[in-house]
Amino acid sequence: MVGTRGKILALTVIVACIVLPSLVRAVSYSPGVKVGDWIKYGQITVTWTGNGTEPSYVTEERNLDWARIDVTGVSGTVVTLNSTAHYVNGTQMSQSISEDVNSTTYLGSTYLIAANLNSGDMLSLQAGSPTINQTVGKAYAGAGRDVNVLNVTTTYQNQDVILATFYDQNTGVMTEMDLRTPDMVSLGTSTGTVEISMVATDTNLWAPIGYSYIAAFCGVCAVLSVAFFYGLRHINRPKITH
Repeated sequence: MVGTRGKILALTVIVACIVLPSLVRAVSYSPGVKVGDWIKYGQITVTWTGNGTEPSYVTEERNLDWARIDVTGVSGTVVTLNSTAHYVNGTQMSQSISEDVNSTTYLGSTYLIAANLNSGDMLSLQAGSPTINQTVGKAYAGAGRDVNVLNVTTTYQNQDVILATFYDQNTGVMTEMDLRTPDMVSLGTSTGTVEISMVATDTNLWAPIGYSYIAAFCGVCAVLSVAFFYGLRHINRPKITH
């Protein structure tokens, strides 16, 4: 009887060791944004290196002043975004984009992934979805943020296409993108290399840490001032004698 109990206990421990880690690692793929949220990429660089004349599309994109993503709709795991590109000559281009955080495969950069993912988590439940390489701390839009990093390398005409994308862990929005790719547009042949970098500089998803400290400091000063003058009022109040 004791031997049977011992075997059952041992079996229970083994099953727990197998099942519990999978339960702990269960991931919920949900958006971390709501309608009205936005993020702006004001630090954009576009470069081209190669033989011959720089392609016209690279020249045009070099005049990109800033880009902005606005959340216009959220339905389950699907988020609708309005993407705006503003150029230095004042012209703008906008388009509507839908991102499903539950099924993205990251075939190219995406502006949004699920919130609260961690290093080692799959990007989504979709087959072939890559896993997050690491979670690091970086500063964006005036505040330190924990961001998930995705590094993807593929090949085109025997040349590497390297894409590194950073996503805010708490909200899932893209905070930075660095792309290095051979020229895939000019005459369908690779004549050079295009490098594009975008970094988030402003958002309403979090407050710049400096502003938070200033607001807190002003609040403390206001409370102390009221307490100080209230105390003086009572200390200097003349005594009434009868």
